[in-house]
Amino acid sequence: MSEKCYECNRMITDSTVRYANNPYHSTCFVCWHCRKPLAGVTFQMRDDKKVCKDCNRSHYAKRCVACRNFIEGTVKYVTRDEGTYHSDCFVCARCRKPLAGKSFTEHEGKMVCDDCYHERYAKKCEVCRNVLEGNIEFVKYDEKFYHEECFVCNRCRKPLSGESFRLRGSQRMCIPCSDR
Repeated sequence: MSEKCYECNRMITDSTVRYANNPYHSTCFVCWHCRKPLAGVTFQMRDDKKVCKDCNRSHYAKRCVACRNFIEGTVKYVTRDEGTYHSDCFVCARCRKPLAGKSFTEHEGKMVCDDCYHERYAKKCEVCRNVLEGNIEFVKYDEKFYHEECFVCNRCRKPLSGESFRLRGSQRMCIPCSDR
């Protein structure tokens, strides 16, 4: 007894391929993308379409943004705004420590762990050398940064933020102290 092909709906007169209890011509049981025969080979179903292993990889598999290799199987990975990374590739651009599940900062397009960011890139107060971060008020003077409480007259310790002052050598002084 002849059957109709589940794909093309024509009668099957030669060999039959069966999938999900449905008959197919061997020429109809093919990859939706490349038309490669699928009888006897591993394939995936994508949106009700049969896809060979190679096409599944090239059309659907994620690629790691860092190494450009495929992320397949049960490999651990991290997804971020701009893409997907192998967990082993999602690392600090300076020290190469893993960043998955950790706090980090993007600096000039590169991900940097907080330790490296604070050590290398963060603005630091010229007086106490602590990092100026968050909503901390700071003063910028002569291309250098200061906590407001550190930007003071070197003689009387009066805060100079928003005040007039003079320089005596490298010493900042409020006007009354500089007139003495």
